[in-house]
Amino acid sequence: MPYYEKDADTIAALESELAAVGLPILRVRKLNAILNAIEVQVEDEYADRQVVDSLFESLLIAAKSIDSPAGERFRQRVEDCRGHIANRLSLRAVGGR
Repeated sequence: MPYYEKDADTIAALESELAAVGLPILRVRKLNAILNAIEVQVEDEYADRQVVDSLFESLLIAAKSIDSPAGERFRQRVEDCRGHIANRLSLRAVGGR
């Protein structure tokens, strides 16, 4: 079974950026739980595009409560990552890696 390291690494980078936002640990844990769910979805060949899209939407909704410039940067990175992952999943559908 293929492992999509680039996709998993993309989500891991978001986790690192979240840690730098400076939120209380309980809020970080909640957001990390969503990031972990996304990572589990994208790391292997059985990624479900609809599930991934829903998880990214949930992450963005949860991140809207971060009212700071760092929070805004994080939300923008989530949007960027969402687009990147969508493109990578589309490539998988046509046989690319």
